[in-house]
Amino acid sequence: MSGYEQRIQSHGLQLEEHIASTAGSPIDMTQWFYFLAFDVMGDFAFATSFDMLKKKDWHYAVVLLRRALSLLGPISSVPWLAQLAFSFPVIPIIRDWNRMIAWCAERMSEQIHVGLFVVLIPFNVLVAYTYLLGEPK
Repeated sequence: MSGYEQRIQSHGLQLEEHIASTAGSPIDMTQWFYFLAFDVMGDFAFATSFDMLKKKDWHYAVVLLRRALSLLGPISSVPWLAQLAFSFPVIPIIRDWNRMIAWCAERMSEQIHVGLFVVLIPFNVLVAYTYLLGEPK
């Protein structure tokens, strides 16, 4: 557990450095907390940060996720409509979703092949993913 704490603290220190560098100027804390949260999630899920705190910008995969999720809100109360919408990959938001899913699948495959998946939080998800692919565990 202390390993996770150190990794979170590392990201927290990056946020603290940014806040300190603004010298009291107003900043969009919502955006910076998003950066912190996604950097930590990327670190835990893919063994690599999205580096949004360092780059001070949104990561490609997170942008795709946010765009795709904008579709789910309006149609979430009608589940069959969501299923129907996702069957049309020509819709730009659906393409964003599919690209984000492909990006995540590539990261998971990389972790499986290099053997780092044992130390990641989604270990059980990766084991199931490997099983579904028919690759040896």
